[in-house]
Amino acid sequence: MTAPHEKDSRLNRIRRALGNRALSYTGSTGSGATAASLALNGPAPAFGVSLSELSARDGESPNEVPTILRHLCDFLEAHGLYTVGLFRVSPSQRAVSRLRCSMDRLGPDALPLEAPQDVLPAATLLKQFLRDLPEPVIPAALNDVFLSAVKAPCPEEELRKATDCLPLLHFRVLRYLLRFLFRISLAEATNRMSPEALAVVFAPNLMPMPPKMAQAKQIQVRAAKTSKVV
Repeated sequence: MTAPHEKDSRLNRIRRALGNRALSYTGSTGSGATAASLALNGPAPAFGVSLSELSARDGESPNEVPTILRHLCDFLEAHGLYTVGLFRVSPSQRAVSRLRCSMDRLGPDALPLEAPQDVLPAATLLKQFLRDLPEPVIPAALNDVFLSAVKAPCPEEELRKATDCLPLLHFRVLRYLLRFLFRISLAEATNRMSPEALAVVFAPNLMPMPPKMAQAKQIQVRAAKTSKVV
């Protein structure tokens, strides 16, 4: 069992690492997939759709974590926890496309995922799902708030304040994902997915940054220096 102070320390590592990666990321803001283009695969696409629409479609509370997200995370935690490089090893693109099309056509909870062959494709689909959201988990309007929090003398406290600015559904999704990533990181001795490694993968998907950020070079240097302390 993880001691309380060890749990807090690991959660803080995840928060700081995600923030540092967001500071240094200057890549693409997504794959360009849209709900309209995906609609050809079925009447209710699961990818490229807003969190609010997915949550409402589930028929539960309008601010509950969407089914597709829970379905993928539950499967990965149950069957991929000890997979080496879970979110870094690239699976067959054909397998990923097959699962994605099936989820769009049948719905995320109607498609049985099978272990072990679907573990890496499901991990890739989780990243694609986050990347293709019309509005990211951390909306662009709050980028400056989160970036300022990361650069603060006490980033953990400032990041907690920053999350209070999120829309309720986005806050719940972010909380759900951080708790999921925390549990994945507990097996880092086997899966090699430390909080920092997870941040490299997920920060650009949770908070995409414009391809050309002002003062990007200075921010990258600061992030690199900070990561040495983490």
